[in-house]
Amino acid sequence: MGQIWAQNYESWDSADNFTAIVRIRLGKPNEALPLNDPPTVPYTLLPKSSIVQVTKEDQYSDALLKFVPPAGYGVFCVTLHEHLPAEVRKKPYVEVRIDDECIGELTPAMSQRFLPMIRHLQDRGLLTACWGDITGSAVAAEVRVDGVKANEATDEVLNGDPVQILYLIAGQGDPRQYNLRVLASLLTPIPPMPAVLPRIVDEPPDGSVVRFSKSRGNYNYAAVRRGQRWETTATGDWGSINQMMSWQELDVRVRRFEIVRAWLPVDQRGNAQTREQFTVIRFTINGQYVVAINVADDRGGDGLWYTSISDAAEQLLPLGDPAAWPEITRHGQYIQVAAEWQPL
Repeated sequence: MGQIWAQNYESWDSADNFTAIVRIRLGKPNEALPLNDPPTVPYTLLPKSSIVQVTKEDQYSDALLKFVPPAGYGVFCVTLHEHLPAEVRKKPYVEVRIDDECIGELTPAMSQRFLPMIRHLQDRGLLTACWGDITGSAVAAEVRVDGVKANEATDEVLNGDPVQILYLIAGQGDPRQYNLRVLASLLTPIPPMPAVLPRIVDEPPDGSVVRFSKSRGNYNYAAVRRGQRWETTATGDWGSINQMMSWQELDVRVRRFEIVRAWLPVDQRGNAQTREQFTVIRFTINGQYVVAINVADDRGGDGLWYTSISDAAEQLLPLGDPAAWPEITRHGQYIQVAAEWQPL
């Protein structure tokens, strides 16, 4: 059994990260492989189902005990056979065999749940095999089998291609002694995947205004290009988005940008659009070009606006962060609202 978990995610300082975890659930070593070879005659291996306890192991102890592994537990490939009692009154039952030696029986009631399938497969010339396990010591042992019953068998089990397992070779002290030529096709390394280059967004021209979000939309920003720097609506330089950044710094930290393609003038009263969350406006104050974004989700108010005014510029201007709409209209000039957005 295995599990693969992977995700693309946005980190503090990068917009496109990938992580993956691969888990392989392995059973105990003594349960990984059967301790015996599969039958030498045509057979099919049943799919696993609910475990069934084998009975009368004590009557077959001479054959059974020699199969108990030193660790006291092991998995075997067992076969199921119909046995016809000499007495006419007795019903047929299922013998459980390892390497064609009987090591126990199924109860008459449980046998009836397997016999129709055993007979059907026998008519196809196939022996019925399934997984079994032994728990025991040098003096006693118990056997269980694990396979679908007749009423659980699908058409693929009954009439499909036989399911068979590979023969095992003896363990070698030197692993170089194993002949792996038959597995060559399975051991060929998978070609390395070509590296996926990160997408590069061309820097918009000077004066452009963009909008973007971080942390799955929990933080939203606007930014304006002024020369070689971008002034953002961040409130400080302590996060992944700082008040002034280069385009290269922004591009690696942001997954998606929107750019303003059209502006409309707005008066001091504002309008329905300026009251919407994440609306972006631009204006000038004392000759400085400023953008602001409304982060409030209350359409009935004037909003809560974060501006591109830096901490240093705030000391020289009558406006800072956060700003209210009346403050913006009192001190700002040429106020315009973004009317059309386009993804970059």
